[in-house]
Amino acid sequence: MKESFPDKTKIESNSVFCKSWWMRNDGEVAWPAGTKLIQTSGDDLSAGVVELKKEVAAGTTFEFSVKCKAPELVGQYGSHFRLQTGRIKFGHKLNILIVVVEPVPDLDKDVLDADQNSFLSGPAKETIGVPQMMAQDYIVEATDKEMAEPHHIY
Repeated sequence: MKESFPDKTKIESNSVFCKSWWMRNDGEVAWPAGTKLIQTSGDDLSAGVVELKKEVAAGTTFEFSVKCKAPELVGQYGSHFRLQTGRIKFGHKLNILIVVVEPVPDLDKDVLDADQNSFLSGPAKETIGVPQMMAQDYIVEATDKEMAEPHHIY
């Protein structure tokens, strides 16, 4: 019926990700407890096996989620999955097609802290000196002013 992300989604190398599919049991009998979603072919994505803990009745929808790990090398990878009960594979073939990309480098926290500190406490371009307190010669008292009637536009 639908999947969690489309084909050719970019995934960072060596990262763990989860792919989900929502499938409807269009058959006339329930998928029994113990039915597994297994990888049947394709590239090794270290995919786990998903096993149904309870049956999925005919006409109902179930979400299958597989935990995988992207390969180390950059490139395009694909794997195929099927439902299986006992030795019988059935249902639609499910696919994962990903594009593995280089990981985005983590910025060094110490470098960020040093940059932030130098920005906040670094010397100004021109040194003015220590600000001096100035005497206030008079006090201005705030007063309310009446507002004119608003003009309505209709």
